[in-house]
Amino acid sequence: MLSLNACHGGVAGSVVCTNIAMMSGRIKIKGAEANGEPVELYTPYQPSEFDAMCGTFETAPYAADASPNLCPDQVFLCNEGTSSFEKCMHAVDCKMNYE
Repeated sequence: MLSLNACHGGVAGSVVCTNIAMMSGRIKIKGAEANGEPVELYTPYQPSEFDAMCGTFETAPYAADASPNLCPDQVFLCNEGTSSFEKCMHAVDCKMNYE
């Protein structure tokens, strides 16, 4: 879907992909004219503290200490320990395994 509207003396367009969730963008065309209001694309993702630390998307529920029932007794890394990297990798691996 592509929609265009007036914005600061030009045209601002919104591109929204209906097949892939949260794939969108804005296009500005200088010197063009249009009428309408800007299209709200979506609410930006606010990561949990765990996801912010890991740089991941919605893996916090899969962390070993958050939900031990999701991947019980499964070891995804050799010598899995307690470092931040290992906790992040466990959550990512558990999420991929679970989903």
